[in-house]
Amino acid sequence: LIESPLIAEFDRMQTTYRPTGSNNMSMGLGLEIISSGEDTHFAKGGNVPGYSAFIMFDRKNQIGTVVLANGDGLHPGSAATDILKILLEAI
Repeated sequence: LIESPLIAEFDRMQTTYRPTGSNNMSMGLGLEIISSGEDTHFAKGGNVPGYSAFIMFDRKNQIGTVVLANGDGLHPGSAATDILKILLEAI
């Protein structure tokens, strides 16, 4: 694990600050916090015209995915979720 003075700030980003009304999702400081059973994943997505991006990571297992897509109306979050699931099953 990398030692950094920013670890405390990263922890703050992963703390729930705003419930979303969903049983398995809330919002931290800029990150979506997604719970599934005993697992918690952190994610962030966004887009500009012509491009979409999504990151998702599992801090406990120190593994994550980044999906970048060219085009409008794409949803890279689904691909990132599927890839992370495959990676977690492999470890």
